[in-house]
Amino acid sequence: MLKGSYKSLNDPHSVILSASTAEAIFGDEDPINQTLRLDNRLEVTVTGVAFLSISSMFFLLL
Repeated sequence: MLKGSYKSLNDPHSVILSASTAEAIFGDEDPINQTLRLDNRLEVTVTGVAFLSISSMFFLLL
């Protein structure tokens, strides 16, 4: 975990982004506590950014 905590996933309106997804969406801006709208109806808050190694399972958003 680069930023935030996995404990934040206890909140159903929280997400953890991969580092590459966070950079693609937010650029150099800190993504923590930013709001995203999923499927144009559900708002979620970014509560973490995780780094994935090549051997890790691929994900964009948890």
